[in-house]
Amino acid sequence: MRDMTRPDFVLVGVPRSGTTSLYNYLDQHPGVAVSRLKEINFLAYPGAEAARDRYPWLSFPVTTTAAYDALFADTGDRVKVDFSAACFRSEVAIARIRELVPQARLLVLLRDPVTRAYSAYLNQVRKGYESRPPEDALVPGQRAVENSYYCDRLSAFMDAFGPERLRVWLFDDLKHAPQATLSTVFEHLGVDVELELDTSQVFNKASVPRNALVHRLVPNHAIRRRLTRSMPTKVLALTRTAWHLNQSPAPSLPPEVDTRLRHLFEDEVRQLEGILHRDLSSWLPEAADGRR
Repeated sequence: MRDMTRPDFVLVGVPRSGTTSLYNYLDQHPGVAVSRLKEINFLAYPGAEAARDRYPWLSFPVTTTAAYDALFADTGDRVKVDFSAACFRSEVAIARIRELVPQARLLVLLRDPVTRAYSAYLNQVRKGYESRPPEDALVPGQRAVENSYYCDRLSAFMDAFGPERLRVWLFDDLKHAPQATLSTVFEHLGVDVELELDTSQVFNKASVPRNALVHRLVPNHAIRRRLTRSMPTKVLALTRTAWHLNQSPAPSLPPEVDTRLRHLFEDEVRQLEGILHRDLSSWLPEAADGRR
């Protein structure tokens, strides 16, 4: 019998690969109940000390089973989906999924590792965590780059849950053929595949500060997180509005950085082609050279 209090599905990754857009699209489906709180990270929670020391940039708003179950209360017969992209890198997520949602099936969104790394870098700039130019920040050893290596973690999830319980989609498909891609997601979820949703908006797009002075004066993401409980709601809303109004579309990744990263990820992409049994040549250096 299906567990009526825990999620039926978990999106376990990958950050900056269209997960926010997918969350908002699925929220439109009457047969789906996405968690009221996105990025729950309960299944990725490694304990307070490890969270503080190893994942200081992540929020773990839910740390108890009671609070976790409450997020999915009153959802009736709708299919429940936990969106926690931090699971992909968490060393405890596989064990916690097995323990806490043993029947859940998994969803993974992947993206061209170069554009994902650049999007992650821009997100850090936008939130005030990063000030270096991309040629200095997007190098081996930096989190934005290292998190674009998928094969080892994807293989670990596949080995743990099997192909019948884990499905992989690509950001490119969601971007260029959203309705067709969503139909395959609906099929995996076991809900109406014919329903057409509004996919006209792209959520959480990469951006950069429009005005450096305003960016410095408005409390950044890290400060707002710390002040959430003490700052009046209206003041917090105003700072969020000012922060968002100061954002403009991100520039393209400098060609020389793009080329360097594509060569860096070339072996990874070729290995991923074998895992997914899919042509990913558009992510390789030759294809990128042809586009320029």
